[in-house]
Amino acid sequence: MLSMDEMTMYSYVKACAGIHTMLRDFLEQGIEVRKLDLMDRLIKSSQIDQIRILNSYLSLIEQRALFGATRNIYTIVRAMKEKLKIARETHENPTTIELSLEMMQHLSNVASYIDEFMVRGKTVDIKRLNELSRILYKKANSFGFYQDVETQLKDARITDEELKTFVRKLHENIESEMEMQDETS
Repeated sequence: MLSMDEMTMYSYVKACAGIHTMLRDFLEQGIEVRKLDLMDRLIKSSQIDQIRILNSYLSLIEQRALFGATRNIYTIVRAMKEKLKIARETHENPTTIELSLEMMQHLSNVASYIDEFMVRGKTVDIKRLNELSRILYKKANSFGFYQDVETQLKDARITDEELKTFVRKLHENIESEMEMQDETS
């Protein structure tokens, strides 16, 4: 388990660069399954950072954007790792690596925005982050690097009742924030 200091100083950009290098090596030398463990820290960091974002001081708009981007990274890198593990057996070795390399560019684009908040405590250009995150999601979905929502909820062990409670509370939070905005204007 990583300490909070290690998690705070963790760079998504550097992690993506390391994975990119690993994938380039795989393209030349073939996939070495044991080396896929390099992806584990990014998976774990993005899992933990989703909660950190939701517990942050950010506005709901900023939280939603950063949470969505971080969730995309978590889901995509997990799916990518699983696909790379079985690529040789399914005779998709070079194709899976090439698709993974293409995904890494999109992951890196989003990673710099996440680093701004996680490392520097700043949010920059949320509108652009949303655009990049949507592109990342669409690309991952088309490449088969994204799980459907039902699978994600099942994997996270979230029940229907918990989901309903979350939506109700989210709705209450949005109403509250809208009331606060109305009062200040």
